[in-house]
Amino acid sequence: MSSINRAGIRYSDLIRRIDRLRQDTDTASVALIMGRIDGVNTLNERFGYSIGDRVLETFYKKFAAIARENDLALELSSNSFAFVLHAPRHESHVMLAADKIGRLAAEWVQIDETRVRLDICMGCALAGSEEERSDDLLRQAEQALQDCRSSDKSVMIFDSKAGDTPGPSSHPLFDAHKAIENGEFRVHFQPQFDLRTGQLSGAEALVRWSGPDGLMAPGSFMNELERARSMIPLLQFVMNNTSREVARWVRRSPNFHMAINSSATDLEDTDLVDVLADVLRMWSLDPARLTLEVTETSLMRNPDQSVATLSRLRQLGIRTSIDDFGTGYSSLSWLKTLPVDELKIDRSFVQTVLEDPRDREIVKSVVDLSHAMGLKVVAEGIESEGIMEVVRDIGCDIGQGYYFGKPCASAEFERNWLLESSAKRTADASHG
Repeated sequence: MSSINRAGIRYSDLIRRIDRLRQDTDTASVALIMGRIDGVNTLNERFGYSIGDRVLETFYKKFAAIARENDLALELSSNSFAFVLHAPRHESHVMLAADKIGRLAAEWVQIDETRVRLDICMGCALAGSEEERSDDLLRQAEQALQDCRSSDKSVMIFDSKAGDTPGPSSHPLFDAHKAIENGEFRVHFQPQFDLRTGQLSGAEALVRWSGPDGLMAPGSFMNELERARSMIPLLQFVMNNTSREVARWVRRSPNFHMAINSSATDLEDTDLVDVLADVLRMWSLDPARLTLEVTETSLMRNPDQSVATLSRLRQLGIRTSIDDFGTGYSSLSWLKTLPVDELKIDRSFVQTVLEDPRDREIVKSVVDLSHAMGLKVVAEGIESEGIMEVVRDIGCDIGQGYYFGKPCASAEFERNWLLESSAKRTADASHG
């Protein structure tokens, strides 16, 4: 049930509460809104602490009232608060909650002869999977709040792909150069399936940092990597690891494809195509086995350079995919000018196709227009059989998500997916 804490809590307590909420309600999806009330000292100095306390009490009572069952409304201090949103569908729901809080603060409060209202700013972050830790969520919301306070906006949502400078989202012990030199990165693989045949089609390679707190997702180190201009060395590491595995795996699954993520700085690096070509030659790997994923945001940083790089990749034989489609600034009409082969619909649309007919229509429109332009469509974030059936019937080509399998190390991936798939094909052939 929803709750309000008026005594104030520490950040470590906040993280424990978020962890407990995720465990008790058996959901990985949670959002955090960190808020700051500006002008509290001025309010106390001008009208007295008694009036100031009553104004804050009025706000926090209204604040608690908007919390749904399983949401948490928490006062961290007299001028800061946290709102934990249970099971948000996508970022628009988080922004809706922040808007409600902002409108509460903007309402006039009458205390005796005094009439005042509050000025607040908020930073938001969203965790959509079990791999995204609650302490990372807190760091991201704090980063968004810091960015908000330095801008003229009242609310901002964390964007892991924005900016080149490190902030609270970077783990305090992460050193980009040492991490690469000491071999502290690991590559995990998440299976992708052909939705028409139900057969394994490939995997996405996902990099993890083996830090002091265990394996950590890119949110804890990506900003620092970009600042240190170490993205190409990391991509080279990932390419070497994945190419070595793919060179073996295509013997069991001849049509196997591997998807690898790239960053905005990768696309701007003139050495990108040469680095990829060198690794492919080293492992005697067909470039058609590789798909490089780029985000809409990355493409829009330098459109001309992006198009030039994508064209060179196509000449080399490497496929390209636009990741997180629907969350950036590009349009389907602009896609016809891009030398890309695939769209990957963002999970925020896929995960709500069962209950939200608008998102279902968005996915269908993207699929129809993409197919008209000769592009394949990947649906990521499939977490149930019902979602899988809907996106399959809509026409998505490839599916990825926890319904099929979570990211895992190469040995486990091979054991769970490739050996099993190979054994099934052998058994089918023997009965043919």
